[in-house]
Amino acid sequence: MGIQYHNDSEILCPSPVHTYKDIEGHPIQIALGGYHSIILTRDLNLYTCGRNQYGQLGLGHWNKQSTFTKVENIGNVVKVRCGNDHSLALLRDGSLYSWGCNYYGQLGVRIPSQCLPMKISSIQVK
Repeated sequence: MGIQYHNDSEILCPSPVHTYKDIEGHPIQIALGGYHSIILTRDLNLYTCGRNQYGQLGLGHWNKQSTFTKVENIGNVVKVRCGNDHSLALLRDGSLYSWGCNYYGQLGVRIPSQCLPMKISSIQVK
């Protein structure tokens, strides 16, 4: 993930990731899903890469990304978590957003899979 390989080859040992030049702000949290990764930066933005079959990257499309790409439609994120094929973000104001696969209702909303972060209106963290 984030190593810029142009095929689906596996990396079987720890390898440096040289894509931080594309990330604005210092990484403060990393979340890992089944086949995707999310970085939360000190300036409270998200960057994602990996498989995107269900929109779990939150980029508005279903294309995989081999480098970390900023999630443009969400900010002020203070915590991020990944499931196998979905993602969740808690914002500074206590609102919770979800996106990705929703086959079993894991997004907390009654919609199909979602490729953009969507607010879960029934939850407000205090």
